[in-house]
Amino acid sequence: MPYSEDIAIPADWEGLRFYAAHDDPEPLAPDMLRLYRVPLAETPAALPASVRQQAALAAPLAGLAATPGDVTAAARARGVDLEALARAGFGPVGKYTMPETLLAVPPAALFHTRIAPDRPDDPVTATLYCLPAGAERVTIAYVGHVPPATLPAVARALCGQD
Repeated sequence: MPYSEDIAIPADWEGLRFYAAHDDPEPLAPDMLRLYRVPLAETPAALPASVRQQAALAAPLAGLAATPGDVTAAARARGVDLEALARAGFGPVGKYTMPETLLAVPPAALFHTRIAPDRPDDPVTATLYCLPAGAERVTIAYVGHVPPATLPAVARALCGQD
């Protein structure tokens, strides 16, 4: 299986955006989304450095998605540096509001995002980690303009690609 795969964005996901890793030299076609699949036992040089770094930082989160909702505190209790995870995903750009919340969608999806407390239904940008208990790899995707109510559908579709 390749370490990254571009697949067509489902037609009923109109308005959602998907991105390549900030340091991925391969452009992403507008009607596609990219899934990065990173074996946890190795860090393939074929993947962008940011993706390899995110996979290493996210590895302790395996199985955390079994409990739905905000699992930010549980991630920190496992020793995961969510700020470093955000910096790895966004790079040294400094113009974005960094994600601060980790939301779990059972059985395997974790969304690292920021949901504005005063606008909880506004679309969000998030990094998706598909990381079930006992995982041998993590699948990573970058999504944007996603209404929070749509996150479970995105999780079911993309984490089911493994």
